Amino acid sequence: MTGEDFARILFPRIDIWRQESGSDIGDHSKAAKEFLYSVLPYMSEVMVQDGVLWMRNHPNNPSAKLLDRLLHGKTGQVNYTTWCQQKFIEIKNKVQRHEAKMKAEEDLIGMLAEDR
Repeated sequence: MTGEDFARILFPRIDIWRQESGSDIGDHSKAAKEFLYSVLPYMSEVMVQDGVLWMRNHPNNPSAKLLDRLLHGKTGQVNYTTWCQQKFIEIKNKVQRHEAKMKAEEDLIGMLAEDR
């Protein structure tokens, strides 16, 4: 899913706001267009990504509960809570692999420096 997809879920009136902005009496400013077409989709994507940690660390927070309710059934085969748990494990594993790689590189540099 894209930021645009998430924006439509998290801000269900976004298409109406866009139509209103483009109407004769709407706000035709560059700021309005940027907000409706760039900022809200980007912010929606960030909210969903950050939701992984919100759901883990603050599951009773109103924002986490709202994300869970709005995204229920929208994240593929699993509900949002399960999706967040899976993403957290993926992130944790990726961090561990990165740290192991960095450690191996540091060890190799240390060995090369000793051989001089």
